[in-house]
Amino acid sequence: MSDFSGYFQNSSDILYAELYAIYKGLLLAKKMGITDFICYSDSLHCINILNGPPMRFHAYTVLIQDLKELLEQGKCFG
Repeated sequence: MSDFSGYFQNSSDILYAELYAIYKGLLLAKKMGITDFICYSDSLHCINILNGPPMRFHAYTVLIQDLKELLEQGKCFG
């Protein structure tokens, strides 16, 4: 079992915080060798971004692409 937490100094961008938390969770699962997992989020906007088509012109395009690649590497249900 493992967990993580974080703090974004001088930022109030909720979308970035939600996406980054998912990213850190997926990195933690990868580091622990977990390939089958269920990913929950209370941010429908994040889920729609991650399940939607590629976005070329978004403020977080690189983070979104990294997330999609991590999701493809594992067997994520959620």
